[in-house]
This record gives sequence, structure tokens and C-alpha cells, in this order.
Amino acid sequence: MIKYIFLVIFSVIFCSEVFSNDVDHKMSLELRPAYFKPQSKRFWNVHGGGFIGFLNFNYEITSRVGVFADAGYYYKRKKDTVYQSENTTTYTYVNLVPVSAGIRFLLIKKNRFDFYGKLGPNVTFIRTKQEHPHVFPKHSSKFCFGGVVGTGVFIKIKERFVIDPFFDYIFNINKFIDKNSNSEVTLRCGGIVVGAGLGFRF
Repeated sequence: MIKYIFLVIFSVIFCSEVFSNDVDHKMSLELRPAYFKPQSKRFWNVHGGGFIGFLNFNYEITSRVGVFADAGYYYKRKKDTVYQSENTTTYTYVNLVPVSAGIRFLLIKKNRFDFYGKLGPNVTFIRTKQEHPHVFPKHSSKFCFGGVVGTGVFIKIKERFVIDPFFDYIFNINKFIDKNSNSEVTLRCGGIVVGAGLGFRF
């Protein structure tokens, strides 16, 4: 699925160069591969970190202020090292879908380099699966609510193309009562995201 998304985005990028020479581009669309480092130590110990991909949209309201929206997808399958036994090998699975929107503002402008900051609300859907026979629940799906802050360098190349190295921090939380232990559980599914976007302006 992800490879088809990459194919569509890059096809649009290269084809768009053919039919437009307008230099006053207010919008941009990026594909943003990145590395995800969870904020929760428990999440890190069970699932670890890894590759996460984002689709990002930006719109310039003025020369210094704009809005952004992005959605990401993270999937990890990892050998269970917490509840492992000598006779059985089991795995843990996790899916994350972080969605953010907010304000993006220019910090420093230097030729084709726009240094920016951003902030806004975030909601992240998390789904986990456990294969170990003595771990419950086997499946769990939750929403975490919080925000995102970040910074990056918007590098304009050949009028329409952009490269966007960035650093984001997603912070969110969900507190709920675990039905098995009847105790309060604090779930954090945000973290540090470091990567570089590739996209086009239109």
C-alpha cells in the first residue's frame, strides 16, 4: 500500500512541472519519511521505534503565517522479549495513525531557505495486538489527544520542488481504567519524529 502512495505522489510531482511555470505557489504537498522515537518508556521497551511516513499539506495565508495538516502511519512487528518463553516465540504488533493540524510560521528567511516553526492539536489512534497466551487484552484500540510542536527548513528547489528537513515532537495522553486489573492506566503514544519531506508547490 505504501509503495503505491509513493508512486502516486512522485508521479504528480514530476508531471506538475510540465504544465505550470507560475512562481507564486501558496500551497505545498509533501511525502515525509521519518524516524519515530516514542515518548513512553513502556512503549519503547515493548515496541521500540522505527520508520513512520507522513503526508503533509501546507497553505500560506501571508508571507509569514500559514496553516498545515498532516497524517501519518506507523507499523511495527516485534518479537516479544517481555513475556517470552523457551518453547514459544510470540510477537507484538502496533499501529499508529497520528493526525495534526495547526499554524506554521516563518522564523528566518534566507534566499531559498525558510526556517519555520509550527504548533497545533494532535489526535493519534493506536491499535496493539499481543500473541502471548497469558497477556490480556489480545487487542486494544485507543485514541490519544494532545498536540504537536516542530521546526524545520523549507528549501525551495526549481520553483516547484521542495525539500523539508524537520523535527517534530508529538505529545499526547489517554487515561482509562483497565478492565482486567481495575486500575487506571496512562497511555502515551506520541514521541520525537525526525525526517525530511520531499514535495511540490502549486
